Amino acid sequence: MDFTDKKPQRPLYEEVANQIITMIDGGTLPVGARAPSVRSLAKQLRVANSTVVAAYRKLEDEGRLQARPQSGFYVRAPRRDTVEEPEMSRPPETASDVTVGDLRLLLLTEFGQPGIIGLGASSGAVSDWSAKSVHALMSSISRSQPRLSSSYPPPAGIPALRRQVARWYLRAGCTLSPDDVVITSGALEAIHLCLRAVTQPGDAVALESPTYWGILQTVEMLGLKALEIPTHPRTGPSLDALEVVLGQNLVKAVVLIPTAHNPLGSTMPEENRRQLVAMIRRANVPLIEDDIYADLVYEPARPRACRSYDAGPSASSLVMVCGGVSKTVAPSLRIGWCAPGKWLKEVTRSKAWLNIASPTLPQLALARFLEEGGYERHLRKVTTIYRRQVERMSELIAEHFPRETRITRPQGGFLLWVELPERVDSVALHDRAIKSGISICPGVVFSAAGKYRNCVRLNCGLLWTPEVERAIPTLGRLIAEAMGATAAGGA
Repeated sequence: MDFTDKKPQRPLYEEVANQIITMIDGGTLPVGARAPSVRSLAKQLRVANSTVVAAYRKLEDEGRLQARPQSGFYVRAPRRDTVEEPEMSRPPETASDVTVGDLRLLLLTEFGQPGIIGLGASSGAVSDWSAKSVHALMSSISRSQPRLSSSYPPPAGIPALRRQVARWYLRAGCTLSPDDVVITSGALEAIHLCLRAVTQPGDAVALESPTYWGILQTVEMLGLKALEIPTHPRTGPSLDALEVVLGQNLVKAVVLIPTAHNPLGSTMPEENRRQLVAMIRRANVPLIEDDIYADLVYEPARPRACRSYDAGPSASSLVMVCGGVSKTVAPSLRIGWCAPGKWLKEVTRSKAWLNIASPTLPQLALARFLEEGGYERHLRKVTTIYRRQVERMSELIAEHFPRETRITRPQGGFLLWVELPERVDSVALHDRAIKSGISICPGVVFSAAGKYRNCVRLNCGLLWTPEVERAIPTLGRLIAEAMGATAAGGA
């Protein structure tokens, strides 16, 4: 068909989109088939490449096509309407010791093994693009400033990076000075230092349920107890439950992931954040805000950090915001930060005692990356990719997992929380999956009380390959086999 002689009453890209829909509905392009390349279709229809791109984007928005990075557009299967979200969690009402560290250590070992499809990790492989840019900056800085790049920085970090972090947090509604920021070796060290500053062994801390297993590991290392708070997969922790806990003086600190939560992907509404900060101010209990995924929200923009609602001078703030670039740029840089508010001196002192300071060269390179706009450009690229890959994996799960499966609807990041039928043991599923070359993260590691044994966290941030595409049907088969074996054993 030649579109050049037509005088459409609507935009040309809509005419192209209708042509594709006709091919899909007529069976010329079945579900799973790759749509013609932009260049070939533009040549065939005698239109501009941009017209075809606009048509494909329209069909992607309508759910008819799925974009796959470095591959093209594919006909999308209708999503099953029966796939529901998990409900609000119901953890125990008492604090628990944390004692499942061995399984987490095993998982960390597996994540880096060659030949394993790392669906259990929480790192985005597409961040390699920005890592290359930062490593190039490191190389340039080491040549031009060899003395500076090889010397000890101050314990709180180099001034250039602290200044850039403070400037970046203006986007989150926070007014910070460079002196408010402490640079750490990753965000988890920041959380460790903040928890250490405000608790003593034997104290209890309030956490979401489920929550990031690294936080639980830190709680265990510090000899603390975890009091898990009911958590909704869209809006985050129950403020009613947390208010009861605070009112009864049951915890010495609260540790939450308000934005693009790991593993749920939830993001607290603005009003909830405001109420949360008012609650912790009334109770005079510190809030440690894990902000590491906040730069990966899909739309419209990252929300204000809880820290921004704690009015008054930074030196009196009860909100200790922690972040880093392990999820956005590269885990290998090991650069994080915190703004610990009224505990600035304690955190800085602990940082110096623990490891003197974080490495100088990555700090210098990251400061330059932020200053020159490379970080912002990178975020625009990867958030689009992560969102599409989360959607694609959700579709595959809906197609290949049991009908009783529930899936979260992440609002940022690249993680999916999958609730399987009750009779599925995710630890046993993990053992079977590894034998098939696939790592998954069993849900039990996200709870101090050992809950969520029928749940798994899956990573959608890998470079999307045919092997990744095939991994979900393989997991679906393993789950079906496990359910069949359970049914046979109970018969």
